[in-house]
Amino acid sequence: MNQILINQKLYVTPELKRKKKIYKFDFILSVFVLITLASVCIYAEYDRNKSEQVSQQMLSDINTSLEEKKQAQSDILVIALNNAQENLDIEAINNQENDKPVQVQKDKYVTSGGYTYYTIK
Repeated sequence: MNQILINQKLYVTPELKRKKKIYKFDFILSVFVLITLASVCIYAEYDRNKSEQVSQQMLSDINTSLEEKKQAQSDILVIALNNAQENLDIEAINNQENDKPVQVQKDKYVTSGGYTYYTIK
């Protein structure tokens, strides 16, 4: 009663063994490629987030220095004794500014990756 009906017998031939090895190799290769692609994507995301943190830190440093500069400028006290003296002083300052080249102050920032950035104030 317990019979298994088989029309053809399955013989393990050398060709079947070769195909089985090829399929196994293809499977292992595809798993390796998937793992490699996943790790590249994860590293790219990590690097992007790290660069964003460095940029945010640099931006906060720049904003802090600008606020300090504005605070220092607002603390300057200007007293005018009379109009004639004030006009002479302004003309003298304007003449001095025209004679001297404008100097630009630059801040240097170095990231953890070794990149160097300069900011102009």
